[in-house]
Amino acid sequence: MEKIIKIKNKKVIYFADLMLTGNDKTLEDEFTSVIAKKLRLNGLEFTNVHYRDIPPFGKENYDILFFDWGGMSIGNSLMETFCVYIIEEAQEKPNNYYIMASSMTAYAMKDALREFGDSAQLHNIFLDIYNFIEFYKKYELKI
Repeated sequence: MEKIIKIKNKKVIYFADLMLTGNDKTLEDEFTSVIAKKLRLNGLEFTNVHYRDIPPFGKENYDILFFDWGGMSIGNSLMETFCVYIIEEAQEKPNNYYIMASSMTAYAMKDALREFGDSAQLHNIFLDIYNFIEFYKKYELKI
C-alpha cells in the first residue's frame, strides 16, 4: 500500500441522495465506505469533507464536489437537473473539480454533457473517481 497524502487545504463536499449504500447509516458513512476507501487505496485522503443532501450550487464555496444521486434517479428529474447545475458551475469555476461517484450518476452526467456541455472544454468534470485520482496526483500534487 502506498503512502497516504493527507490534503487539508481543500474543501470537499459529498453531495448525495439519502438512499444510502449497504449498511451505511449516514452520508458520512457512505463517503467513508465508497469514496474515502478508494482514495486511501490510491494514496489520497481529504480531511476537510462536508456532507450535503441539498444542492450546494451557488450557496457554498468548495474546491471538490463528489456527486452521487444514483439511487434516486429512476422517475426523478433531480439528477439531470443537478448535472446541468454542475456543468454550468464547472464552466464558471474551472479550478473546482466535480467527480461522479456512482455509475448511474456518471451515465446521467455523460448524457447531460452531450446535451448541455462541451466535454472537450470541461477538464474539471470526472465520470470516474480513478481518472480524478490520476489527474489530481499528476497535476495538483505533481507526483
